[in-house]
Amino acid sequence: MVIYPLSKNYWRERLSDVSKGLFQYPTAPDSPSPLLLAMLTLFALIAVCVLAMKRGERAALSLLLLWLIVPVALPLLLSQILNLPYVVRYLTPALPALYLLVAVGMQRAGSAALRTSSILTPVTLAGLTVTAVLLPVMGALYLSTLHDYFTRVTKEQWRDVASYIKTYAEPHDVLVISKQNVTRAYNYYARGNDLPDSVIPLPPEKVNDVEYEIGGANRVWLLLSHLPEEQQEQFKANVQGAGFKVADRKKYNGIDLTLYENE
Repeated sequence: MVIYPLSKNYWRERLSDVSKGLFQYPTAPDSPSPLLLAMLTLFALIAVCVLAMKRGERAALSLLLLWLIVPVALPLLLSQILNLPYVVRYLTPALPALYLLVAVGMQRAGSAALRTSSILTPVTLAGLTVTAVLLPVMGALYLSTLHDYFTRVTKEQWRDVASYIKTYAEPHDVLVISKQNVTRAYNYYARGNDLPDSVIPLPPEKVNDVEYEIGGANRVWLLLSHLPEEQQEQFKANVQGAGFKVADRKKYNGIDLTLYENE
């Protein structure tokens, strides 16, 4: 997730995406459970309250809060000053502090419930019930999100794209790739591929150069990723306008791959 500093809704996007980013990794990347996030937040707040009330543990709380806040706030501040995009992945250094707060909150809540369990008051029963229910629910939610993570495609399928092109590419084919950073991703997984003969990185601002770049080719592979739909359609229209027709098309997670043949 990238948040651009000049975005019209930057600050609103920042708050929602930063909060989500902090809790993506405790669950599974790209598939956070809202209920699990709320429960983790609750235990972190319990830890803050408990540690703040004990003088001997306030220093530890201060250290944890600094550890949690500085890696979040500093990149945000720099992104504003230097006019750079803010990537939610920058939150990773703050995650250990968050995990420690959640662990402390769970430990203190469980200990408090056990200490007072001998006196069965309504408050005690409520505390025991909440503790007994929350922990199994958290375990079930973790299993659910991890199952989704390991059984659902969540990452861009560059390995599959490179393998498919390697299998079906022919001599004198041309591969046009929409961006330089996309070219690096493809080249990493296409190491050792002898075909296509020509790989052309073509940024969106040079989309009108497509016809010149593919001139003389019989078959053209068009690989599009990290582009708005409008720019993708412009790439495709320019290839077809150069006298090519669609021969095959594959849709991968975050990647559009089309093979064109000369008409």
